Amino acid sequence: MCTTAAELVEDLSNASKKGRLQESLLTYTRPHVLAVDEVGYLTYRPDAANVLFHVVNDRHLRKRPMIFTTNKPLSEWGKVLHDEDLAAAILDRILERGRLIYLDGPSGRTRHLNLEQVCRMQQNVPEFLEFACQNLRNPHQRRHGLLHSRSGIPIIVPAKPDH
Repeated sequence: MCTTAAELVEDLSNASKKGRLQESLLTYTRPHVLAVDEVGYLTYRPDAANVLFHVVNDRHLRKRPMIFTTNKPLSEWGKVLHDEDLAAAILDRILERGRLIYLDGPSGRTRHLNLEQVCRMQQNVPEFLEFACQNLRNPHQRRHGLLHSRSGIPIIVPAKPDH
């Protein structure tokens, strides 16, 4: 199952308010693999760490694989989720049998574009495109990815569960 962190938190926060958290948790704890995209992209409700912990802890105990994508350093998850202690507990469970993989490079959404050609064709290049064009001409930037985040994009992939 694939979902965004915002959708997961919103869904489980609403279920918790209605007294249906245990029932709604099954949506995220039953699938063999759960992929949670965009952790930290948006602002979450104050109970974000609480509802995410329920999912991660249950899946951790059942040794079910989880994949998380984020543009935030792991040290900032406490701020993102509004609870440093629960964020540490979440990361502890994820990383116990997990792997941390940093990806850095051009966006998958724009790799089909020839940005040099686009730059030449534009007469009034917007500021962000001008920045991209300048970086494309810089060999260091080209070698390390055209439009990349400063911290890379960590992906946490727990190791294959023990049988």
